[in-house]
Amino acid sequence: DEFMGFGEGRVSKPGTFSMMAHAVINCASLEKAILRGAKFYELFNYSIYSRLVVEDDDASVRYMVREEVDFQSYVLEAVIFLSIRFLSWLIGQQIVPKKICFDFPCEDDGDFASQFSCPVFYNQPYTEIVLDKRYMQMPLVQNALSLSKFLKSSLQELMDGDIGKVITK
Repeated sequence: DEFMGFGEGRVSKPGTFSMMAHAVINCASLEKAILRGAKFYELFNYSIYSRLVVEDDDASVRYMVREEVDFQSYVLEAVIFLSIRFLSWLIGQQIVPKKICFDFPCEDDGDFASQFSCPVFYNQPYTEIVLDKRYMQMPLVQNALSLSKFLKSSLQELMDGDIGKVITK
């Protein structure tokens, strides 16, 4: 289950992430990739879904919950963590968010927040990754060949957070 067992009865079959990655790999920009990825996951009606919200100089990848999910805070933290790393890989450079917001209280004494070089806020109106809008127009530097290599060897590095290795592959 690629949703780590937290899909509240909706199992994400192995290969779902791979198919989403194939769906976005030929997008012209990060904005288009984010929009297509969100649309792809809507096909499965998972409890958690995303939207891209662009306002002024900010672009937010916002995550909403249709219904309560067991271990919801852990699922959302994992989704944020992996999303930033995957989006960074797509454009070939580390994305540094302006801030990360969660709509739930901090449950780990700040351990999760320490993984990021941006402010992390809890008890916010939304769970979201707030980026500088300039990232949205950046072209994807990856292609079908690099995606194939990524899917075979880099998912562990993505999980481990070694973005340098992930980006250079």
